[in-house]
Amino acid sequence: MDGGFYDNLPLNMLVRRGCREIIAVRTKALGRMRKIYDPSVKVKYIASDENLGKILDFRGRYTKLVLRRDLLKLKPLGCLCLSDKMIFCPGRLKLKLPVKPSRSFLGNIFVRPVLHINWKVCKLFSCQTVSEQGGEEVALKSIGDIELRSGKILKDVKIAYHTYGKLSPSADNALIICHALTGDHYPGRVGNIKGWWDSLIGFGKVIDPGRYFIVCSNVLGGCYGTTGPSSINPDTQAPYGMNFPVVEFADAAKAQVRLAQELGIKKIYAVIGGSMGGMQVLEWGMQKKIPVQKLIVVAASPKSSPFVIAFHEIQRQAIMLDPDWRGGEYYGRGIPSAGLSVARMVANISYRSEPSLTAKFGRKPAWRAGAAEDPYECFEQRFDVQSYMNYQGDALVHRFDPNSYLYLTKAIDLFDLSRGRRDMEEAIAAIQGDLHCLSINTDLLFPPHEIIEIARLRKEAGKSAEYYEMNSIHGHDAFLIEFPIIEPVIKEWLG
Repeated sequence: MDGGFYDNLPLNMLVRRGCREIIAVRTKALGRMRKIYDPSVKVKYIASDENLGKILDFRGRYTKLVLRRDLLKLKPLGCLCLSDKMIFCPGRLKLKLPVKPSRSFLGNIFVRPVLHINWKVCKLFSCQTVSEQGGEEVALKSIGDIELRSGKILKDVKIAYHTYGKLSPSADNALIICHALTGDHYPGRVGNIKGWWDSLIGFGKVIDPGRYFIVCSNVLGGCYGTTGPSSINPDTQAPYGMNFPVVEFADAAKAQVRLAQELGIKKIYAVIGGSMGGMQVLEWGMQKKIPVQKLIVVAASPKSSPFVIAFHEIQRQAIMLDPDWRGGEYYGRGIPSAGLSVARMVANISYRSEPSLTAKFGRKPAWRAGAAEDPYECFEQRFDVQSYMNYQGDALVHRFDPNSYLYLTKAIDLFDLSRGRRDMEEAIAAIQGDLHCLSINTDLLFPPHEIIEIARLRKEAGKSAEYYEMNSIHGHDAFLIEFPIIEPVIKEWLG
């Protein structure tokens, strides 16, 4: 079990990771959880702030629950992972966890002698491995050591993944979905929680679990269960932090291929992904261990431009200049939330377009407590677009590890499909399967001319390639918004 300490994970993120039973929850949070998220989740104790510490007394009856090691569990952001159980407490409650100096706590968590945690909601739970609906599976798979492209060995790699549908007897109906930068491995609905591609995935939809065995895994270097900077380094029994090796999408694809082999997949019908996910799709086309029939690349180029790298550098500097970053050694302490928030705001500008922001916000004032603010009145009063940017920044802080953000933006910068080959022409020609590329006319990060080049080089090599340019005012994020446009295109390409 990978372990680590993280700060702040909202209730919906826990529920969508398979939490079905909560040992304890604060009274006020209970109503919010049942109203907004999932009323079917069972709660054993409802507690006030004063009683909650007693319920979660580690010397009491729940110690054995925490120490169980018979189930493989996920490691989402926002919790102290203890074997197959997790404790989640963001907010104001203070707990003291007595441990001996320089020793691991409960086997795999390294903490200081006394850890003060300011938290509001406390949960101790386990995630189910296999759900009861439609053969869905949410699990953590150990795939062994991986030799990275850099030559370094990443030990005991674990991949968090989710599946929809069932593998056919001939093991050839698999459809792989690769997520974007801050996405997770839940593209479709899980219980009452919608996924980020929920409009495309589901029974009767374009990506139908009745037809395909759909697999989506958290990318290598991520923070939703797959081995990454927040995972425990087996050599030190402490989180990797910035000692985590640099990873590339060739490494991520290698890990995903090994996962597919572990799941018994013999042939991939299609691999689909947008943005950073599209880069992984291209790397899937370069591997030769499992045959792939179709590759669908959405809003992604065969290499990152200086424009993309420049945007990412600003975002990384925002995180690293936050005093709370501490050289990446913030686990068990406060995370660099201000830096991550600013990084997200900068990124959000690149994900949209000027027409999109103008159409959505114009120069309207922000609303607070049911009344319009007046930006002309004082400095603190804001326009609506300012409120939106701050919301986007704050939202990411509650669900993503800053170090993973650093490593994954670095992986995007390093991406160049022609690396290790004579030129891009050779690389594009070597891709296996039928290649389909979709661009967005207002995309600042990966503009159409870069994606057209993929199709052109592919056709010049005498290989199959199809190209579609989407017209949308929403910029790069259109692949997460314009489902009425995307749906018929992907439907035609999947056949």
